[in-house]
Amino acid sequence: MPPSEIWMIIQTAGLVIFSSWAFGGVISWTQNWILGFSLAALPLVHLRYREFREFAFRPFIPALLWLVFVGLAILNPSHAPGPNGGWAERNVWISWLPTTVDVTCTLADARVWLAALLQGAVVTSLLRTQRAVHWLWRALALNGFALAATGAFFSFAGTTRLLGVMEGPEPGYFFATFFYKNHWAAFGALSAICALTLALRTFPATLAGDPAARGQTLLFGGAGLLTTITLPLPGSRSGVLLGTAIVGGFLGAMVLAAQRVPAATRHRRWALVAGGLLTAGIVIFGATAYAPRAAVDLQRTQTQISRTLDGELSDVRVA
Repeated sequence: MPPSEIWMIIQTAGLVIFSSWAFGGVISWTQNWILGFSLAALPLVHLRYREFREFAFRPFIPALLWLVFVGLAILNPSHAPGPNGGWAERNVWISWLPTTVDVTCTLADARVWLAALLQGAVVTSLLRTQRAVHWLWRALALNGFALAATGAFFSFAGTTRLLGVMEGPEPGYFFATFFYKNHWAAFGALSAICALTLALRTFPATLAGDPAARGQTLLFGGAGLLTTITLPLPGSRSGVLLGTAIVGGFLGAMVLAAQRVPAATRHRRWALVAGGLLTAGIVIFGATAYAPRAAVDLQRTQTQISRTLDGELSDVRVA
């Protein structure tokens, strides 16, 4: 790997680890650090140019368009603070251009979007070798597993604060460092998919009896499945659906991979049996842990559906 790609892996992994452990970037001061992490990757683009005399402009177009969009909105605010508090519409503003009610709020929110767009541009520009992809996915997978294990620990301990120290919006709506349960389900699902994909890449070699591949399959397969079973733990019904789809897809991919390995492979049967038992054990453990909350979620779902069918608008998401 060229130095620019090595440093990009370190920078990207650092950004993901910091942002996910720093309460998902919800706290204002962490957003400045997240943007700083992304801006720190720009010198790597120059380093790549010195290495290969190449520069990819197109990946940076979304970030540039975002800066133009935000700039127009800031120059064209629709409201201003009123003399008696609140907000009053301005007499002159262009309705067909981007606009904002609160310039300060727009500038604050624009940081996180700009960081994501810049990071996407840098990764698209610099990520070239498959080895780099593997190292990056390993970092993402293991970071997600560490968050899942930490969240499960505090969940089973019955704590009412994030990591035992940070107040959340509601005692039962957070998991690990994430203030909202569905946000953890989304992030955890991506982390689990990273881990399980790495496990599937080494699974054919595991069936052929390669001990190094067997270790990686067990490591990332176990980490991915253990991350997956935490998705619904805080009461995320989306997490249930995501987790079911991920486990089902992983098992299906394992079966397809096993069919491609020659039937005469000596280690094939034992690897399949061991993988199936490990998967079943982890899924059963997760289902048992989620069972008390599952009853509450099921009752809530039934109530929402019945009220909606009766014509009562009990959930604004339906509208």
